[in-house]
Amino acid sequence: MKIGVFDSGVGGLSVARAIEHALPGHSVLFRHDNPAHFPYATKTPDEIFGFAVPVIQSLVDDGCQVVVIACNTVSTTLIG
Repeated sequence: MKIGVFDSGVGGLSVARAIEHALPGHSVLFRHDNPAHFPYATKTPDEIFGFAVPVIQSLVDDGCQVVVIACNTVSTTLIG
């Protein structure tokens, strides 16, 4: 199975590595957003949605059956 991990920055790499360690038989793809969009915490929900969705969609397009949102701002702003 392919598992995607998304974060606005590179902090989610630790999440991706932990998943790789816990599930060695699975492929883990990590994606982050363009640094020009940092920090997400200062953006509106519409801006965050516009930044995050294309990156998450790219993980789905690359065959990820599961996508982990490793970004607290996305989780608290868009998934609530």
